Amino acid sequence: MNKLILFTSPTCIPCKMAKPIVYKEFQKYSADFTLSLVDAIENPDKADKYQVMSVPTLIAEVNDVEVDRLQNITEKSLTTFMEGVYARL
Repeated sequence: MNKLILFTSPTCIPCKMAKPIVYKEFQKYSADFTLSLVDAIENPDKADKYQVMSVPTLIAEVNDVEVDRLQNITEKSLTTFMEGVYARL
């Protein structure tokens, strides 16, 4: 299964700015990926499992293997990130 996992927190201003960018870009890839939103504060075990050190962090998994991660999410960086991840399918 191919997944995008977005780690955020409720008090994170960059997270609030990143969410709509991620949702918009996800629409292009929704046939090939699922998107999960994870609150790193409420789910510290999951954040630890993925070694998330800061939020927002977007992790891409292809066939349940992490292939890339992105922090400092902007429209341009996310487009480039997703093109690279999609090329690995």
